[in-house]
Amino acid sequence: MRVLLVTGEYPPMVGGIADYTYHLANALAHHGLHVAVLTRTAASSQRAPQANINLHADVQRWRLPTLELVRRRARAYDVVHLQYQAAAFDLGAAALLVPDWLRLWGGSPVVVTLHDLRLPYLFPKAGVLRPALLRRLARRAHAVVVTNHNDERRVRPWLSGRGEVRVIPLGANVPRALPPEFDRQAWRARWSVGPDDVLVVHFGMINRSKGVPTLLHAHNRLLRAGLRVKLLFLGEPVGASDPTNAEHVREVHALIEELNLGGGWTIWTGHLPPEEIAAGLAAADVVALPYRDGASLRRTTLITALAHGCAVVTTAPEAPAPPLRPDHNVVYARRNDPGDLARRLALVIRREDTRRRLARAAARLADHFDWARIAAQHRELYAIVGQREKRP
Repeated sequence: MRVLLVTGEYPPMVGGIADYTYHLANALAHHGLHVAVLTRTAASSQRAPQANINLHADVQRWRLPTLELVRRRARAYDVVHLQYQAAAFDLGAAALLVPDWLRLWGGSPVVVTLHDLRLPYLFPKAGVLRPALLRRLARRAHAVVVTNHNDERRVRPWLSGRGEVRVIPLGANVPRALPPEFDRQAWRARWSVGPDDVLVVHFGMINRSKGVPTLLHAHNRLLRAGLRVKLLFLGEPVGASDPTNAEHVREVHALIEELNLGGGWTIWTGHLPPEEIAAGLAAADVVALPYRDGASLRRTTLITALAHGCAVVTTAPEAPAPPLRPDHNVVYARRNDPGDLARRLALVIRREDTRRRLARAAARLADHFDWARIAAQHRELYAIVGQREKRP
């Protein structure tokens, strides 16, 4: 089977969708599929091409004329799989119309993964057109993939019982492969974290949904309580797709200055290769991910921290998010509450047995986020879609 992955990001572009598509392409190729990726020209600088994967880095900007480029590329493939996330496609309409455009020309069936349900911008005062186009994308696709059961509950009514919806989890976007001769204390020391310090790690890009100001206020409270907590921001903070990230990072730095959290109490690594991200997670005492909208399995930062066997303190979701189990494989704090976040972090910091128990339970989730398993679920879905389209 020949599959064309259409994505707004791809390495060396930095972003969660870029990482996800890279790993999915590899896993599908290892399952024997012929895989190609259609993405932006910024991905053409990739120095180490993936084996058995054709890269079409053809897109300057996602605009309506890009639909014709998608159609021409799609002619050579059995299935087109659109990795939809609004910011990765410039918050515009072009990606939303891919299923309609290919149906118009009798093209390949389209599977759409809705990585989030954020509305496109389109144009000023687009109003009700924005949610209408997102729902139409789901209805016109031949199958929809969502990454968690909460999104499934929102999307399924859009289809009026006529469409195929599958929950296929995201995978960890950083392999559990540490640098050669990894030494935990030596890695902590490179960030000036001493033996009496506690290392709390925030992993991933920083935008307003990540709750970093809440974390900084909690950090300030922990220091005032006498805990020697150093906060490490691990990895690239801005990314390639969302221009508002840079503005928010500036606000975060201003808050650090306002709270007097400089002077070594906060540390920024910037972009790191995967094995050094793995080292940072392994060096952490606690990983803190206080999402403003609560923990979700659409968050690859959370999935990666769990798959690496980290003790994770995050924020409570609006609805249960299995297989996350509070006080078993994660600890939940109230959303947007610095005081409660500080209390939960302090409880985990002060109890080594609690940290070890959380880490062991988190590591047992690794199979749930295994790329081979994820690829097998996609291959099954592609086969169903392909057979359905062949019926008279």
